[in-house]
Amino acid sequence: AELTSGNEKTYEVLQTLQSEKNELLTKLDKAENALKACESEKCANLNSSTLANKEREVETVKYSTEIAAMSANTLELEGKVESLTTDLNLSKSELEDTKSKLEIELTKSKMLELEYRTTKGMLEITKGDKDKV
Repeated sequence: AELTSGNEKTYEVLQTLQSEKNELLTKLDKAENALKACESEKCANLNSSTLANKEREVETVKYSTEIAAMSANTLELEGKVESLTTDLNLSKSELEDTKSKLEIELTKSKMLELEYRTTKGMLEITKGDKDKV
């Protein structure tokens, strides 16, 4: 039960991390598109004032910094997702091993029950034979 509960929690965390990763990827796409738009605008207005060009450069640096930070976050989340997936697979493997052991024990128990019933039947036959004598 604890293993199953742990698996559910691991799965929930995995889902949350996957969700966060998707949000970051969306933000990353938006930031990249904004950067492309900014760079296109910068190229189209090369002859505009030096101040305007400086402002665009500052925006470009800002977006580049945001993209780098989001890329780092995405890599970190991918690492966590991979780690949790590994943990989940290990837990699944442990559950399968436990199930296999339980099935073996159940089979042994059924065999012992059959042996018990057989012995009990033989005793009743022996008792019946004694009663006849």
